[in-house]
Amino acid sequence: MVADLPVGRNLQDHVGTTLGMFQVDQPLPLSFDRDAQIGTLFKYLFGGAGPLSNSGTYGVASVSSNVESFQTNSSKYRKWPDVQITLLGFSLPKFYKAGLDILNLKPETVNGLWGKTFERNTFQMFVLNSRPLQRGEIKLASSDPFTHPLINPKYLQNRKDVAVTVDGSSKL
Repeated sequence: MVADLPVGRNLQDHVGTTLGMFQVDQPLPLSFDRDAQIGTLFKYLFGGAGPLSNSGTYGVASVSSNVESFQTNSSKYRKWPDVQITLLGFSLPKFYKAGLDILNLKPETVNGLWGKTFERNTFQMFVLNSRPLQRGEIKLASSDPFTHPLINPKYLQNRKDVAVTVDGSSKL
């Protein structure tokens, strides 16, 4: 390391939680097994239509929590929305279970959360704190550019961030 500069100390990420997997018969959400076929691919590529034109996001709402954590400078009485609620619909294929290791989840956690819903038509709500107060940091681990950096996101270390997520979940 040549210099220890004050960079990487403002890492901000949006932390949230899921509510559900709610199994449904109709309407059918996006399903890789059913929808990722050559015919649907051509329908999307040449017409921008069909099931692959759907991202799996069916609705998004921005709402204000009841937690006093962020006031705008432009109006001291009006609060910006600090919670985003997203309605997601999809069917997780079984092979996706292997891909969940990118979330650093243990297999028993994956099975506990989603095991009964693989290859089934489901919807879920994702509640996210869109204005977290806590800031994480990224630091160099060494002067070797091939060494992975040290990342500390400091998720949910601020009590107001936790309160905003919980309050946002209670709005459903």
